[in-house]
Amino acid sequence: MKRALIFMAIGLASIAAFGATQAQANTYCAELPADASCDQNFTGTGTSIQAAVEAAADNPGPDSVKVGPGNFVMPSPVSLSSPGDANKLTLTGSGPSTVLSGDDPQLPDINFSGGTGSSINDLTVSISDDASNEYKVGLALGAGATGSRLTVTFASHLVNGDPSPGKKLLA
Repeated sequence: MKRALIFMAIGLASIAAFGATQAQANTYCAELPADASCDQNFTGTGTSIQAAVEAAADNPGPDSVKVGPGNFVMPSPVSLSSPGDANKLTLTGSGPSTVLSGDDPQLPDINFSGGTGSSINDLTVSISDDASNEYKVGLALGAGATGSRLTVTFASHLVNGDPSPGKKLLA
């Protein structure tokens, strides 16, 4: 009887140890109510992306955020981040029809970070114009984060007082 209790205690301790170290990857969505792959769907074009990223950051391990089509104007500057390399974040839009922008034309910054291996993909970043001649930053990627299939647009192509069309990527 004593031997059985010892084996049962060891078994329960092993299950608890393995369960505690394994994090489940989740998929959080912004404005994708019909997507069955979403563990949780957030709504609102001004708040849903930030809420989905925060939910992913709170869940240990790598997670994904999928964003539906639409014009998402967020309070800026905005930080879309997930702390640490073990908690990487993949944020994926629905192609050019997913448009992210900040609501402050002087500080339209969207800052994306999530540790090494994090990525932001398949969306458009729109930089609004204002009367200043200051450089604008539409999207800043944190250390170790990458981006692919991204489009950057400017309201009137005004770059530091120069009205010629252009884009500049800063590393």
